[in-house]
Amino acid sequence: GRDDQQGPAVAQYVNSLKAKKVAIADDATAYGEGLANEVEKTLKAAGVQVVAREKTNDKATDFKAILTKIKGKNPDAIFYGGMDATGGPMIKQARELGIKSTFAFGDGACTTEMTKLGGAASEGLICSQAGIPTQMASKGFQEAFKAKYGEVKQYAPFFYDATNILIAAMQKA
Repeated sequence: GRDDQQGPAVAQYVNSLKAKKVAIADDATAYGEGLANEVEKTLKAAGVQVVAREKTNDKATDFKAILTKIKGKNPDAIFYGGMDATGGPMIKQARELGIKSTFAFGDGACTTEMTKLGGAASEGLICSQAGIPTQMASKGFQEAFKAKYGEVKQYAPFFYDATNILIAAMQKA
């Protein structure tokens, strides 16, 4: 989903958890920052206090400085706009610092890689997801994909369908 769809959805879910104070961080990419902006806007409109807004980058590996700032604000939840490559280490480091806040992420962190990188610390995280593509794909697609590429990746069924639509349109034209 687009940022203006996904951001409000994850923010509404965070709000439904009765989070009164939320910290937000992003990786300064178009994806991460855009999503974090929408989450922040929706939370503020709902009267949720955004106690911190931090930035990192998509190559970072050490998040302890921003996490220490966030810890001092004692948020009920933390939203991170970024991918699994940085989200996994971030949640792991947060737990090492004793941060018990609920973590929320966008679809870029809804991956099996996220749980590998975050380990046990990723238990209980929430993330938004535009459908469940691997469960929506036909059994035939899943078997063929696994035979050629291994585990079905997050958006593979969507890309497959979109490619076939383009092929059909080109053939018709």
